[in-house]
Amino acid sequence: MRYHILILLVFLFAANSFSQSKLDSLLAHLEKIEQSNDVLKIAKTNYAIGDELKKRNPKKAILHYKKAESIYIDSNKALPRANVVNNIGWCKKELGMNEEALLDFETALKIFRKEKYQKGEANVLNNMGTMFRRGGDYQKALKYLTQASEISRDLGNDKVYANNCGNIGNIYLDLGDFKKANEYFQIALKLHQKLGLEKAIGYDYGNIAIIYSEQGSHLKSLEYHQKALEISTKTGGKYTQGINLENIAIEYAELAEEHSNQPQIRDSLLNQAYEHFKKALKTCTEIQDKAGIAANTSNLSSFLKSCAQYYKNTNDKIHDSLIQASLEYVYLADQLYTENGRLYSLTISKNSLASNYRILATRLKKGEPLQSQYLDSTDYYAKKSYEIASDIGSVLRKEDALRNLGSVNWFKGNMKNAFSYLSEELQLIQQKLKSNFSFISESEKENFMNEQSDVFMKFYSFAIEYSEKEPSISRQVYDNILLTKGLLLKSSTAMRNIVLNSKDSSLIKDYEQWLKLKKQIDGLYAVPERYRKQNIKLLEDKADSLESNLVAKSTDFSDFNLVLDNQWKDVRNKLKTNEAAIEFLRYREFDGKGINDFNDTYQYCALLIKKNFKQPLIIKLFSEENLIEIIDVFGGNNKNYVEKIYGKKDGGGSKLFELIWKPIQKELEGIKTIYYSPDGLLHKVSFSGIRNSQNIYLASQYKLQRIGSTSNINPTLKALHQHAKISIFGGINYNKNDQGIGIWGYLEGTKTEAEKIQKILLKKKFEVNLFEDLLASEFQFKSIASNSDILHVATHGFFYPDPEQAFKQLETEVSDVKFRGGDRGQAMSSFVKSSNPMIRSGLVFANANAQENKGKDGNDGVLTALEVAHIDMRKTRLVVMSACETGLGDIQGSEGVYGLQRAFKMAGCKNIIMSLWQVPDKETAEFMATFYSKLVDGNPIEEAFRATQLKFSKKYDPYFWAAFVLLR
Repeated sequence: MRYHILILLVFLFAANSFSQSKLDSLLAHLEKIEQSNDVLKIAKTNYAIGDELKKRNPKKAILHYKKAESIYIDSNKALPRANVVNNIGWCKKELGMNEEALLDFETALKIFRKEKYQKGEANVLNNMGTMFRRGGDYQKALKYLTQASEISRDLGNDKVYANNCGNIGNIYLDLGDFKKANEYFQIALKLHQKLGLEKAIGYDYGNIAIIYSEQGSHLKSLEYHQKALEISTKTGGKYTQGINLENIAIEYAELAEEHSNQPQIRDSLLNQAYEHFKKALKTCTEIQDKAGIAANTSNLSSFLKSCAQYYKNTNDKIHDSLIQASLEYVYLADQLYTENGRLYSLTISKNSLASNYRILATRLKKGEPLQSQYLDSTDYYAKKSYEIASDIGSVLRKEDALRNLGSVNWFKGNMKNAFSYLSEELQLIQQKLKSNFSFISESEKENFMNEQSDVFMKFYSFAIEYSEKEPSISRQVYDNILLTKGLLLKSSTAMRNIVLNSKDSSLIKDYEQWLKLKKQIDGLYAVPERYRKQNIKLLEDKADSLESNLVAKSTDFSDFNLVLDNQWKDVRNKLKTNEAAIEFLRYREFDGKGINDFNDTYQYCALLIKKNFKQPLIIKLFSEENLIEIIDVFGGNNKNYVEKIYGKKDGGGSKLFELIWKPIQKELEGIKTIYYSPDGLLHKVSFSGIRNSQNIYLASQYKLQRIGSTSNINPTLKALHQHAKISIFGGINYNKNDQGIGIWGYLEGTKTEAEKIQKILLKKKFEVNLFEDLLASEFQFKSIASNSDILHVATHGFFYPDPEQAFKQLETEVSDVKFRGGDRGQAMSSFVKSSNPMIRSGLVFANANAQENKGKDGNDGVLTALEVAHIDMRKTRLVVMSACETGLGDIQGSEGVYGLQRAFKMAGCKNIIMSLWQVPDKETAEFMATFYSKLVDGNPIEEAFRATQLKFSKKYDPYFWAAFVLLR
């Protein structure tokens, strides 16, 4: 990086005077006609002056608009009054006076509707939508903007319709739904091209460029921003040129970050960025665009702050100089925002000042006088930002200010204040989640949760540090875990249940059409790309459009908010005196230093609830590095690997007990039943197989019940009813006409297992369907799943890790044990290469080895988790996956494991028996026969499963039985 980047642009204060000929002419004309009695001319001139001033000085514009409005009221001119009131609302929106702006918009809207003037109605709705977007209420924003766009489209007003589409696209951009954002931007672009509106085409190019930027395609983004700049240069749009140059600068900065490990390339790109920032500032200065100057200096400040990160650990002098320069620029922006009364923008500049001072403070040693000054400055500016944001009602800006207020008070040791600010920040995020979550699609929800994860992690990190002094903070931690854990899974399941139980034939028809498309897409993903006969992207676009409509319509029938309101007390109230609930939590430690506020260390803790507790108890556990030392993230799931962790029947393998359970056990006196929900790498751990140095298994000490979330505790245990329908798959022929061995070899034990289970069930008069050989097909499973109480599948199962790690999972088993997993070396196909973990996990059915299946859509003999998720299994009480690694998957934050277990839960299944490692054929058959013998004797599923585990723990090593877990 060149040092000249630190030089301030002093020419900002020597700006050329902007030509105000039109404004001066209007003011002179107003002074002349005010002597006459032509009030309507006076009103019209004030209106025109307001239009000239509204972008440069909204406060003065309002004064002239109000003079015009007063005359229109006296003259009973409804439509002109509505237009001027709408403009007053726009100015107040720009000044951050949202509540007052909303009243003005509602007044104008009421008049336009009364006068049946739809063009004006659409204009007001558009303004309301953009205001709610800025405030972070995307649901209302989309509501009003959609209404505006529909009116404009129906009126044939392509210009306004295109503008509306651009605004809607920007909301989807905020939500992270780039596909939908692009759809709306493309509509706007086509309309503007049709109308020949070059300036507007430039805006569209700029919007499309931002999508590419958000997707990480910065070269492509740069290309579109440069197209936009060419148009603004050609059309003489200096205002737009400033924006284009600024965006180009930002893209060069992003490209520099991509080359952060190549200093020469990085510095060249940073200089390009800096040069474009200078050009942008010069352009804005030439036309005295104070808003543009402020925006550029604000962004340049952020740019310098980012540049400082490159020197964080290598050159303190350059780092701190860049931060000081960043402060100078943001002070300029703050001054300009103050002069022009830009309250909303002031919240940003004040908070940016706070962030810079916080970075400088954290660079100094504790107790240094200068550090104290910097911390005080952080606190001061963050409070100012918070106060303004509160006054104008901007939730988004309050969130930003609270991030600094919570962090700086924590750093200063003002734990009570930090607690207050962090709690408020958490509550705002929770409110936003609850208000927006019920109407956005699954991909949008996923993006939303990813964006908020740092807020949750920071609160967890603080709470665990502060809990010894303030134990009650554990309530908020537990409540937030209940809110966020598996939230996407709960919401997608809720939508299905809402739709299918709604009795709304139109809604159900739309759902069935969407489901049909999803199944079609699922089938295509299972086919190598060269064999696909349809365009997946086109189908996905159509499915996404249908999903959005479904989500919007099903909200009317939804009680999903009840799911969002679970609290720790609800969990406690479900417990008996001899029961406990444990939520495990994986979190990153917050250090509050610089832009990257978290260190790289993950920690684990347990939150314990018993019947008599006044609040959950937080128990600190271990660092993830300690767990990895024992289980190894990418360890091969073979016999040697398992024995190294869990030992053998006669002893060994107590490390997991010492690490995970020993800190908890002292709190479990008198407890017999434990409901527990894992997090992070604990999803890979068999808790039943954990034992202490005295060789006592947890499974023999407690009734362990593994659940997705402790909000799902259901103490009622029911035996299998006599009319239950059981479908069994086993002894499957994976080769058509016995041709070759292929990837999936025949499993003799599964035939024995299936037939033995059938015999046990028939003896007790249960209705049983057995599917063997080539009849045990994927198609048959899909056909019968919806009407089965129990589904038992004895076959090969598979889970392939992320493609980058796939080969690390390959291992050779040196023994005579036959596994229920495939030959990974041969199976490196479209399943392994997929980036979607729901495709990399599945079960194998008849004829899976046949080559002719590869070109088929759907039923190719391999049932992926993605396909399972779209089967209706709401009536299914239990799925038993008697196969390898069916409990594994990609672990993704609060959503847990993405694989077969998630798929069956999405499908509606109540209970799942699955495996955590490669299970042996012969012993698995014996285990399952024992389980069903106990089940048909009248034992509930949970008790039959535990009894089977206990019996096998006395006879076999953990390897042969502890792989299987029951998930409720």
